[in-house]
Amino acid sequence: MSGKNVIWLIIGLLFIGLGILLWLRPGLAPLASGELETLAVFDAAEVADIRVETGSVEVRVYDNWDEQVEVDVSGLSADRIEITADNGLLTVRQREKRSLLSFFQKDGYVIVWVPASFAGDLSVNTTSGEISLSGLINPDAAAVISSSSGAAYAYDSGFASLSVCTVSGEVYAGDLEIGGKLEMNTSSGGVSLNGGRCGDVYVIATSGRVSLSDVRGNTVLSSTSSGSQYLDDVRASILGLVTGSGSVDLRRTDAREITIETGSGSVYAELEGSAADYAADISTGSGSVSGIEPHTDGDRPLRIKTGSGSVSVSFEG
Repeated sequence: MSGKNVIWLIIGLLFIGLGILLWLRPGLAPLASGELETLAVFDAAEVADIRVETGSVEVRVYDNWDEQVEVDVSGLSADRIEITADNGLLTVRQREKRSLLSFFQKDGYVIVWVPASFAGDLSVNTTSGEISLSGLINPDAAAVISSSSGAAYAYDSGFASLSVCTVSGEVYAGDLEIGGKLEMNTSSGGVSLNGGRCGDVYVIATSGRVSLSDVRGNTVLSSTSSGSQYLDDVRASILGLVTGSGSVDLRRTDAREITIETGSGSVYAELEGSAADYAADISTGSGSVSGIEPHTDGDRPLRIKTGSGSVSVSFEG
């Protein structure tokens, strides 16, 4: 037998041995798709705050009908996750050092089940793993979700405050009840919020597109560098929109004070009431202006400034 054949034989035997070990030690084997393994269960009264930190493992945080905090995994072995509880702080971490067998596994996901009675703060951070949060109604708690390159989802939830941040991942949110401040930030991903009742809303997307619809807040401020902004049915006392080179499309708003600034993007604004209701300060470098003339008679401040884009304003009601 040639040396090359011997090498391939050894490699084949190693993989067969690994397969046997996985079969004999199911605790180290990856779970089948959709199959859950419970790693830990805590009484909700024993948990004051929750912190989840992973690298590439996806994290899902869901509402639990039981009065318990439960940690499950799917698609990966239990040795990939470390769980500690210290003075009311529950910490769930992805282990940096992996066993030889778990090294060959693809990353699955961790589920943290949190009951409605839980009123502690929640923090979830991943490097490249996706984060999903859904069904949590904790009006006295603060929640922070952050990922470097994974997407972040937050739906059907309520908190005293919520911060969702990614570096290059997309941010998707909807049906939120936030008593205080909602922050959504991303460097190169887009931001989408469909349905939100918030104290204040702050959005920053460096190069991604921003889409806000059915949003209520005292103050709504959104900023992009090169991405466009689309807003529909956004109700706020103060509305501020800023883009570097992206356009702004604003529809159906009753904001008492509106400021829109773009570097080179065009602006379309559909406003409630009539032109006489607004004290309009409109300026553009080289673009055209239609639908409104600058004047100071109204009681609603309207400031629109663009470097080279056109401005078009229409009214309803």
